[in-house]
Amino acid sequence: ERIRELLSKSGVAAELFAAARTSAEAPGASRPLLCILDRDVDLVTMLNHTWTYQAMVHDILGMRLNKMQVPVESEDASAPPKPRSYDVDEADAFWTAHAGDQFPEVLNAVPKAIEDFEKRRTEMAGSGQQEDALAPGLAAAINALPE
Repeated sequence: ERIRELLSKSGVAAELFAAARTSAEAPGASRPLLCILDRDVDLVTMLNHTWTYQAMVHDILGMRLNKMQVPVESEDASAPPKPRSYDVDEADAFWTAHAGDQFPEVLNAVPKAIEDFEKRRTEMAGSGQQEDALAPGLAAAINALPE
């Protein structure tokens, strides 16, 4: 009833429907259509935003030029979080493997990546290799660092 009252009052909407009535006698004329949609489901958001890891990083963390800014809270609770910059490119194995995946799949892959990292770290710390045997691995690690 409220919509009918608003449309029956004089105004732009009333003029639209009045003009449609006068031109309705003309052949090929169409009447205006009023669509009422439920706002519980926001269709525009679903059409504009994908759920891939890469799209979410771009939209939420503001990725630009293969760098993303992540807010990191400091120990002082009253201080605002400071952004920390991370490079993301083809050299990042996790990014390369999961950039096109749906975000829930990426969430499931994170614990496995952390577990693999911890395993490699303990192997490196616990290996009884001599320093000469570690030199090639150390040189490769230094060469892999960004400039």
